[in-house]
Amino acid sequence: MRPHNVVVLTLVVLLATVAFGFGAALEKATPATTSPQTTSGEVTGSSEPGGESHGAAGESVLGINPESVPLIAAAVLSSLALAGGIWLYWRRAAVVWIVGGAMFAFGALDAIEVVHQLAVQHPTLVAVATVVAVLHGVAAILAISFALRREQPQRAAARLNET
Repeated sequence: MRPHNVVVLTLVVLLATVAFGFGAALEKATPATTSPQTTSGEVTGSSEPGGESHGAAGESVLGINPESVPLIAAAVLSSLALAGGIWLYWRRAAVVWIVGGAMFAFGALDAIEVVHQLAVQHPTLVAVATVVAVLHGVAAILAISFALRREQPQRAAARLNET
């Protein structure tokens, strides 16, 4: 039987995945906001810190479009794989730590997306991205605290064996 922590962590990761997929689909379905225009009427891309540029061709970070369908699908599939990993291999500390690190990284990327959506003034996507960021953050905290609590009894037992 799985501990309550494993069930909760798995559900939070799955909920974050669903919310992320919903947000990505909503963003794809949302018309682009207006971009700055030159006097000749051509759309110009705006350059933002961190290597991002936005314009008629879309968004690019280090030459990669983070909103491309294959990248979104890969993120959803990897998140589902992490949820499956926790469900099946929750006794392995490495799996729990990997999930915690991945959820932390996803949460950081979601926070960047919140800032981006604030900049383009899209309140619905700000709300969705914030929910996804919070869910990923909660999943990271749950995974890391679960991993730390599992290690404490092992360390105590090791100390007892040393004496």
